[in-house]
Amino acid sequence: MIDPEKLHTVGQETMRPKLNLQLDPAIYNSPVYKRREDINRTVDTNTYTLLISPPGTGKSTTLPALLLEHDPNAHIIELQPRRTAVDNVANWASKLVKDEVGGLIGKRYKRTNIVTGKTQVIVEVPASLTNELSKPGHETLPGVKIVIADEVHEPDPIALALLKRANKLRKEKGIEPLKVIATSGTLDAKGYQKYFDGAPIIEIEPPKPKEIDIKFSTVDYSDVDQLPAQAARVLADQILKPALPGDVLIVTPGRSEMEDTKAAIESIIRDRAKEGLKNDDLEIMFYDRSTPKDIADQEILHVKKEHENKRRIIIATSIANTSVTIPRLYNLINMGWQKLPNIDPDTNLIVHDPVRTSRSTIKQIQNRVSREEDAPLGHVFHLFSEESFNKRPEYDTSEIQRTDLAAILLRLKSMNLDIKDLDLIESPTDAQVAHAAKSLRLIQALDTEGNITKTEKGGAGQEMATYELEPHLARMMVEAKRQGITNAGAVLAAMYQNHRELIYGSRKEADAKHTKYKDKQSDFYSLINIWNDYIANKNNDQWFKDMQFNKDTFTNIELDIKDIAGIDQPVAINFDNDTRKKLKRSIMEGFADRILEQFRGYDYRWLSPPAYIGDVTLSKRSVLRTTDRNAIPVYSKYVIAGEIGKSQRFNAVANWNMDLSDKEDLEFINEVRNRIAEVEGKAIPQETPPESIEKPKEPPPAVITPTPSIEDDKLSQAIQEETRKIEEKPRESVAQKIYKSVRKFFHNINPITIMGKIKKFLLG
Repeated sequence: MIDPEKLHTVGQETMRPKLNLQLDPAIYNSPVYKRREDINRTVDTNTYTLLISPPGTGKSTTLPALLLEHDPNAHIIELQPRRTAVDNVANWASKLVKDEVGGLIGKRYKRTNIVTGKTQVIVEVPASLTNELSKPGHETLPGVKIVIADEVHEPDPIALALLKRANKLRKEKGIEPLKVIATSGTLDAKGYQKYFDGAPIIEIEPPKPKEIDIKFSTVDYSDVDQLPAQAARVLADQILKPALPGDVLIVTPGRSEMEDTKAAIESIIRDRAKEGLKNDDLEIMFYDRSTPKDIADQEILHVKKEHENKRRIIIATSIANTSVTIPRLYNLINMGWQKLPNIDPDTNLIVHDPVRTSRSTIKQIQNRVSREEDAPLGHVFHLFSEESFNKRPEYDTSEIQRTDLAAILLRLKSMNLDIKDLDLIESPTDAQVAHAAKSLRLIQALDTEGNITKTEKGGAGQEMATYELEPHLARMMVEAKRQGITNAGAVLAAMYQNHRELIYGSRKEADAKHTKYKDKQSDFYSLINIWNDYIANKNNDQWFKDMQFNKDTFTNIELDIKDIAGIDQPVAINFDNDTRKKLKRSIMEGFADRILEQFRGYDYRWLSPPAYIGDVTLSKRSVLRTTDRNAIPVYSKYVIAGEIGKSQRFNAVANWNMDLSDKEDLEFINEVRNRIAEVEGKAIPQETPPESIEKPKEPPPAVITPTPSIEDDKLSQAIQEETRKIEEKPRESVAQKIYKSVRKFFHNINPITIMGKIKKFLLG
């Protein structure tokens, strides 16, 4: 936060040099800057202001400059929903005031803190602001005059509620209120106007939009698996064959669809080589949040020299929704689905399935095309019908309705607040709050009365709240510290919370390269192995490229470890048996609410299930799933999972698993059963003696017998293979079997092949 000791106190001026603000002439063309008098007048006379400003009008980068020009003593915070947006806005806003980041305008998120004594504007993510507001003495944001909540429909709703609470406290203390400017390009104006006490609305007229040719599909695809092939057909038939100018952006729901789309494009280009389509003319590249910054800058946001004579096919995820300008981008294929961080409110499980993109998000995506001044006509191809577009919700599901509340509840409890005490724009369901509270009780963060547990009484909640970590990782860290393995715990916590941005490019190709990191006892341990290899190769740029690791992510991981463990220089972990044993205990404490008991094969039952009832299947990517085709599967009776996700196609899937088959694990499992009994108010049967969960003994040495014949050997192999298939085959309901059969039939239908056969039948 801005240091109150270095700044003027709100309502009290201090002697300081007059700000010599120099503006870049480019700012004068901004539609937002042209309305500066209206904006400043409204902000001066109101506590809350709503600014509806479409993409391309300069709201994010222009507001800090025009506010400082009006009030040179103002200290401002600007909230951006993501770190990438923080970087972009801080860079461009600094250029508009002819300065560098860390001068007049700084930025902060997690361990990145580029702020100096000269800084008057801090661009940060909502989590940073929330953490600051939770500190004693900082509840009113002393020293800050204005908060810009950019893209207000995206920031953490808790941050907005704490801002309103800050103004309530300021009023009680007789301090001038914070001026809050809530901005968005696509905003539910009436809903936010009511939330912000009838705030006035300023609407910015966008520049005259460039003409864009928008085409909708005549077919709506309810199965996302069909979309990559359809995107490849649209690319070939409507962009490549007509030779439309410019590069192509394909917006997909997620990583798996990105890879499927790349494969579909390569396949269709090979099949249509006779039509003049060539792979050599294309440069296919991925773009998502795991893309290293240098690759994004050199290959996405700029055109590399070697790509000047090639057409770039950029396959992206929802990062394409952000306000980035991609040069030479004149064509867009939009699948119309996205994977949001989504929590099922009835079960508190992460939902992996894509959801249909809202109308407002679709409009933002369309705005990515032909943004350059001299750009030709842009072309947008939606892989859904216009009727489907009109039926979609105007806005995506609100943040509070798709958020795991455990972290929020813990933070509020550390502030002696209850979530019901906050003025939220939309309240969470009772089920969400109950699930989160139960989870926190099982990992000993809350007591039976729902209060945060104290360290001196053997609890963990008070200490957990001091870490900027998700509660399960914070609980793991508390135990690691108690076990005397703080560094190992910090490495695992930092690696785990950054793992989604650790690997870039094709996940399938990366998995093949990363088999050496796997540990047969736990998916968690692979992260320690990767870390140790990183320490040995951190100065070898080729290693990052070969292994598809994002160097920027490792930089963030190092910063996280320094902060979590309180050390100056992270080092490799001596992963001996003693450290493994202690780290295992730490993981068990951290994820105690996610213990699974074997039911059948790879199917497990949750020891402490939510309202959701059903089997939990181990992820196919888990080391606890047998991958050796010649091996007879050995199942762990108990497993602990870092993440349990819900899917429409499966009951639930457990990711980041660890085997709990050691004898000493049983005592902990029974301890957790007691916690569950206490939380649920009913007795839970205890486990049977340790012998029942011993790992299967190694088979005795084979008895030497006469060498079997070739026929006997083949028969034996055949029997083993069939046994393996039966063991590995997932149990399916009749409905699932019918669904898969019908889906496979229609998925394999090729209209061109069918028409060819009909023609041959009729004409010979």
